[in-house]
Amino acid sequence: MNLPEDIRAMPLAEVVDSIIHLNWGITAFWKSPRGWAPMEVADLLSRSRLDWQFALSKTLHLWVHDYDSQDEGRLILAWVNLGALVEGSLKWFLSVFYDNYREDVEAIRDKEKKLVEPDSRSASFDRLRRFFEKGIWVDHEKGFGNCVQTIQQRRNAIHAYKSREIGTFLEFEECVRFYLALLRSLNSRAPYPAMPPSEEEFAVGSGGDE
Repeated sequence: MNLPEDIRAMPLAEVVDSIIHLNWGITAFWKSPRGWAPMEVADLLSRSRLDWQFALSKTLHLWVHDYDSQDEGRLILAWVNLGALVEGSLKWFLSVFYDNYREDVEAIRDKEKKLVEPDSRSASFDRLRRFFEKGIWVDHEKGFGNCVQTIQQRRNAIHAYKSREIGTFLEFEECVRFYLALLRSLNSRAPYPAMPPSEEEFAVGSGGDE
């Protein structure tokens, strides 16, 4: 897909660092938004494990340094790491906009037509992707769905026994760059007291730790 020039030109380790900083800032701000977010949104976010999003961001460094391109086990685990992050970020966004989500006619529902909560296991990766394709991603983001679907399909190789396509490390690295673009997009829409902070602003004071 067409990625922003700065993301494409950035060394991969810096891409991962930017993901870490963004997810650190998202965790720091949204894990306890009482007094800022509506009560139901605050309750939903306070019980989520945004701290795991931050932790899983840091482990991306394990897959982008000194790897053997033939190490299929390592590649499968790399996709699992990235897939968990993408899925978690989509759920975080729906949690932030829970009031809008539950009123959306395209909201994810079960067989009894009851709303599926963003943190529910029934809000599967595939159903999340289809919801975002229908009503969240704007024109210049229409390619996001294809990238998310690729990550989803590659991640599913963790259910190892039947043969699945796992791609290559070069494809994985391209999808890591895509995840930074996706995360920036989601964060830029989240309602902050002022302008949504960038990864550089989130990095200030983080020191790479919670």
